[in-house]
Amino acid sequence: MFASGTSLFTALGSEINGRVGLEWFEIQPGNGTLLQSGTLADPTLDILYPTIAADANGNVAIAFTQSSGSEFPSVAVSTRSGNDPPGTLGSPFVLVSGSSSYSCSQNPVGWGTYSTTIVDPSQSLVLWTYQEFGHSSAPGQWSTHWTSFSVKPQ
Repeated sequence: MFASGTSLFTALGSEINGRVGLEWFEIQPGNGTLLQSGTLADPTLDILYPTIAADANGNVAIAFTQSSGSEFPSVAVSTRSGNDPPGTLGSPFVLVSGSSSYSCSQNPVGWGTYSTTIVDPSQSLVLWTYQEFGHSSAPGQWSTHWTSFSVKPQ
């Protein structure tokens, strides 16, 4: 969950058309009014462990792991500018491609534990995301990638 201005944002994994996708919501905290919501799904990909943040202009970014039978776990992000129609997201784009699979039969800390998206504390229009991706063939090991970016109005 992420608080920005007078809104709370949250994103969670959800089964959508037989694959793992995500649902996201913007809520007014005082009275619980749903301001907008949306989904992101792909018939060929699983979208895992979404994290969400909004900058000072109401631009939203949702970062996540995406994976499929032909794509190793990769870091991706989808954005919307504050003036986009409510409930819409732009097409996801990959920030870093995975290069190996991931398995976790022995490791008590699973995938997604070290994922977040936040606003830069000194630059209110810059977002940072820190996400895991497949980059080690050793069981229970993954790599992390962090990057900053700004959401440009469409």
